[in-house]
Amino acid sequence: SKQMSAKSVFRNALRLAARWPSVVNDVNSPPSIKTLAEQEYIRSEARSAFKSNRSLSDPVEIAIKCREALDRLAIAEHYRIPYPRLHHAATGSADTRDVHGASRTFVEPPDDDPGEHAHQ
Repeated sequence: SKQMSAKSVFRNALRLAARWPSVVNDVNSPPSIKTLAEQEYIRSEARSAFKSNRSLSDPVEIAIKCREALDRLAIAEHYRIPYPRLHHAATGSADTRDVHGASRTFVEPPDDDPGEHAHQ
């Protein structure tokens, strides 16, 4: 099978960001501030990851990075959580959203600039 190019992986990330409101079942118009923040997080993560790996030239290393990115996108879509999963069980909850009768919990990413996001 033909290997996916880094450019197509990047486009997949942008497409996931574009359809994120339907992924998280946010049918409000416009989507909630939280959904919009998650969309922007997906876009900015894709941009920074691809910028930081721009200098890679080894095809094997590039393929590994592309596979990791695709896996992360699949996990984000499946679990409806765009943020990387922590390697330990978090005891606190920053947010719980009811999705088809099941609640889910995740920890928000660290806020670099406390004034950057509107808190409700």
